[in-house]
Amino acid sequence: MRHDDPPQTLSIASLDGIKDSSINIIEGNSAVINCSVESFPASNLMWRHLNVTMNRTSSNNELWLKIPHITYRETGDYQCVAENKHGAVEGSITLTVEYSPRNLLITSIHVIKDSSINITEGNSAMIICSVESFPASNLTWRHLNVTMNRTSSNNELWLDIPHVTYRESGHYQCVAENEHGAMDGSITITVKLSNLFPIQERRDMKQETKTKRCANEYEGPAYENCKMDWALRNQKKKFEEMKSNHNVHVHQEDDIYANCNFDEEAVYGNV
Repeated sequence: MRHDDPPQTLSIASLDGIKDSSINIIEGNSAVINCSVESFPASNLMWRHLNVTMNRTSSNNELWLKIPHITYRETGDYQCVAENKHGAVEGSITLTVEYSPRNLLITSIHVIKDSSINITEGNSAMIICSVESFPASNLTWRHLNVTMNRTSSNNELWLDIPHVTYRESGHYQCVAENEHGAMDGSITITVKLSNLFPIQERRDMKQETKTKRCANEYEGPAYENCKMDWALRNQKKKFEEMKSNHNVHVHQEDDIYANCNFDEEAVYGNV
């Protein structure tokens, strides 16, 4: 005659027979784990996760737990509890679900509106890229296809630009990748000009503003002449002298210089 015994020698193993306190499973695959115990009479077994009963059996010393399509939400500890009238015992295993990067988020100490931030020239810019993934992702900040900053096996990466100039305007891309996939996000930095730039930068900006104004306001044949810049001023002066000396009248539409505005104050008055 067999003696009654409380549950003992509880064992937890995966489908492939590996007995370990933790197993890794790729998202989308199935998870199958088995809990077994020695007892007499046979125990009531129960699987729990986050204090919720997942599966149970009565008077059986073995209980399987099957999760057919696992997601990252199933990551965590799972307890197997065995009990009969003589006592109880429990054991646990940790399921770690591996998954590709997701929920990429770009934040900043500045106000973000429509995936864009405005920064006054000379101030600093700081933006943070974070993502959820396991294992942790490799993150990279890029601007104009140039790597600005990167990190390995870390789901967060900061980009700090201590002294912003108008050259830093544009799109910034954060790329996150691990062995299971990749994703990216972007933000636009718009630099507002300050009245304190160096003299040479002011000259450069005046030149750029003048050229853009000519291109935007005077399309057609006159544009090619306008963009010749200050050399054209001298040509127009000579053209006016020629008309005066030869008493030549030129209609507005025939004058290729008529549409060019050489009023420097009009171009630069607000710069």
